[in-house]
Amino acid sequence: MSTSLATTLQEWTIQEKELQQLQETHRLYLQKLEEVSKLQKSFAASITRQKKNLKDNLKSLTKFDKGLTEEEKNEVKEVKGHIQNMPSLIFQMEAFLPKKNGLYLSLVLGSVNVNLPSKEAKAEYKDEYERFKLYVTVILFLLTFICRFFISYRVFDALLNFLLVWYYCTLTIRESVLISNGSRIKGWWVFHHYISTFLSGVMLTWPDGETYQSFRNQFLAYCLYQSFVQCLQYYYQSGCLYRLKALGERHNLDLTVGALNDVWDFTESYLLSVWQNRFYVYTTAAVLIGVWCIVNMLFKKTKTVNPVNPWPYKSAKKHELSPVKEKVIHVSGVKVFYGSQTGTAKGFAKELAEDVSTQGIQCEVIDMKEYDPDDRLAEECTSKMISVFLVATYTDGQPTESAEWFCKWLEEASTDFRYGKTYLKGMRYAVFGLGNSVYVGHYNTVSKNIDKWLWMLSAARIMTRGEGDCNVVKSRHGSAQADFQAWKSKFLSRLQALAKGEKKVCSGKCKKSSCKNKKKHKEEAEDSRSLAEKNSSEEELMESSSDAESSAEEEKSHGSVIDMEDLGNVMNRMKKAKSMLRGRGGCYKHTFYGIESHRCMETTPSLACANKCVFCWRHHTNPVGTEWRWKMDPAEKIIQEAMENHRNMIRQFRGVPGVRPERFEEGLTVKHCALSLVGEPIMYPEINTFLRLLHQQNISSFLVTNAQFPEEIRNLVPVTQLYVSVDASTKDSLKKIDRPLFKDFWQRFLDSLRALGEKQQRTVYRLTLVKAWNVDELKAYSDLIALGQPDFIEVKGVTYCGESSASSLTMANVPWHEEVIYFVQQLANLLPNYEIACEHEHSNCLLLAHHKFKVDGEWWTWIDYERFQELIQEYDESGGTTSFSAMDYMAKTPSWAVFGARERGFDPLDTRFQRKNKTKDISGC
Repeated sequence: MSTSLATTLQEWTIQEKELQQLQETHRLYLQKLEEVSKLQKSFAASITRQKKNLKDNLKSLTKFDKGLTEEEKNEVKEVKGHIQNMPSLIFQMEAFLPKKNGLYLSLVLGSVNVNLPSKEAKAEYKDEYERFKLYVTVILFLLTFICRFFISYRVFDALLNFLLVWYYCTLTIRESVLISNGSRIKGWWVFHHYISTFLSGVMLTWPDGETYQSFRNQFLAYCLYQSFVQCLQYYYQSGCLYRLKALGERHNLDLTVGALNDVWDFTESYLLSVWQNRFYVYTTAAVLIGVWCIVNMLFKKTKTVNPVNPWPYKSAKKHELSPVKEKVIHVSGVKVFYGSQTGTAKGFAKELAEDVSTQGIQCEVIDMKEYDPDDRLAEECTSKMISVFLVATYTDGQPTESAEWFCKWLEEASTDFRYGKTYLKGMRYAVFGLGNSVYVGHYNTVSKNIDKWLWMLSAARIMTRGEGDCNVVKSRHGSAQADFQAWKSKFLSRLQALAKGEKKVCSGKCKKSSCKNKKKHKEEAEDSRSLAEKNSSEEELMESSSDAESSAEEEKSHGSVIDMEDLGNVMNRMKKAKSMLRGRGGCYKHTFYGIESHRCMETTPSLACANKCVFCWRHHTNPVGTEWRWKMDPAEKIIQEAMENHRNMIRQFRGVPGVRPERFEEGLTVKHCALSLVGEPIMYPEINTFLRLLHQQNISSFLVTNAQFPEEIRNLVPVTQLYVSVDASTKDSLKKIDRPLFKDFWQRFLDSLRALGEKQQRTVYRLTLVKAWNVDELKAYSDLIALGQPDFIEVKGVTYCGESSASSLTMANVPWHEEVIYFVQQLANLLPNYEIACEHEHSNCLLLAHHKFKVDGEWWTWIDYERFQELIQEYDESGGTTSFSAMDYMAKTPSWAVFGARERGFDPLDTRFQRKNKTKDISGC
């Protein structure tokens, strides 16, 4: 036998003996475990019996409170004291017994025994719990700091919120284990961790949006504060707890959060001492306050008194030693805008800029043609710049070609409720106009209008408007050049005064565009009085102060609540076209159906209507009636003039900054026609002729009706898309909102929906949500949808545009976009054949579509316009025998337009533009 084999066998013999010994140890271990188990049961029974006996003894002693001698009373009191101390002792002994898990631990872990066997194990678990809290708190602090100041992505926010959920869930489990092992954690502390777990879950699942973003920074700031405080709390209270344990006044399983009571015990004596000596504290405080007041008064007195110093060199020395005050800038620069045809205004602008620069003030000369007021004019309100407008009046009182767009925009903004009366508040301006008084009716019209429109938007006039007259006979100073020189010298003097911070001498509310200060500005007052005779009625609005405006003008300038479609067709028509021309996105119809806003002509053949809706933007000034009784223009004339007006509108954008040349050329060719501009188009007697003429010119048709003419709907020739406005779902709410003229309005309404259901082409319900009026009628809406079976349902929030005697609606009636989404989701749950297809967040609008437009899991809500023109041509050539349906000319919806997409309805081929001005655009589409 080899030596190595003998060694191996010997080692095995030794190991075999050790294994036998280990088996004996294991048998002994199991025996002891069984003994421990029996002992635990016996001990637990004894503990239970002792608790019951203590309670019975305490009750028995309570019965003998009366009729006892003094010695017996003392003895009973002593026994009660021992009994009351027993529960604490029993609690400490019971902590080493296995106990049934609480409800929370039972749900999480089941019936697992979580009791630790020894004091050392319990203390180590408690210390590990404290370290876990500290480490995770530090990590949360760092992650929150990064999310708050460096990274703003939803995925990192989700990571932070997930960490919070996990942290608080883990804390609740660990604390339940500690309680089972005898820790005296307060119930409120554990309960607040349950609440924190729930709230962290809410933050984790909160969808990204405006409400989340507005709350995000506050939440992160609170997390930073909480993490920092918890770190300080840990270090401070752990020190207090260590001292208390060393003194034997605290339990080994007590947490740092429980040390607050003991901190109070330490500080209570100091507070009591302060209270007992409060008289001295009050006296000291009064003396300190008195000294502070005296020092401040003396300081102010020495600051205001400035005696004449006879020694010049001392004054100079004092001036050198005095601290240099930061210079306050009252005028940061001047911007000179010019609109010129022959170059005169441009030359004046350059001349003025040179003179301003010699005064050490920065000056910039800007051609109005190259300046976009929609994007940049509001910036002048906060830049401390002075804006000067040098404009010439061209043929028939019109602006020059370079100033045409600027004037058009300014005119519309001055009357557009979305900008508001204070849109240009803070802007300071001066105006000088060039004209010829030979043209009496149009003399300096452009400068007067710009002055008026700026005033209407709350811009502040720094001096009287100047006027240069090319008619040397009537020119005040002999020529336009001399008029400009005289005005320029006054402007430069005014500019110097403003740069020094002097108060303005002009109130900005001068009548007839002149100053009220007659002593200093008598010349301007006389000048303006001579001009007042020419345009008194035109300038009346500009001349009156905001306090003196008439109630009629107030009502005119305010709006009511506007239907989103009507708003898009009138107040926002040019803005939509401009936005599309510049590649900044289209309206919601582009997202839902592929309509190109700059090629969409909006008109109507009928101004009349059979309703007087509360949200009507027209203030009920249009004619109303139940039948046609007015003079009728032929359909050919209406279409030709509407197309020409559309082209003229597009031509106004020629040369506007940012307009894409290819889209400008596209816009001159009308491709779509929306018959919803005003009134009830279907009332027009030749509506079918009107539609055929549109189709013959390859123009798609979108017709909107208010559902009061069912027979006209049935007799209507095929249109690209037929809308019905469903403003309410019950008879009472429809009467309250639409205020129809027909006595049988409800029956007509229902018949119109039935007639819509008979149409084979695309049909749409338009729902305008007015909070507190019609948002709670879900079941009734679903019944109406089942009646008409439309292909699509547009749901839009109503838009508020000010108070009006025509309506009692307020801003509180405008639903938020999230509320519109919630309404549509609830409505979709009641409609098994419909689903949310598209969303346009900016318009506060969503689209429900029938399932037949969802092919292979993809939406087909867009329109194949070329195919429609082929189908309608076949229909007309066959005399109406060749029919077609909505499915024959549908097109696939792009992914960015689908509900739930990251773009939320904004075409990624365009560029999103975030406005920097002060007034929020609430227009929607």
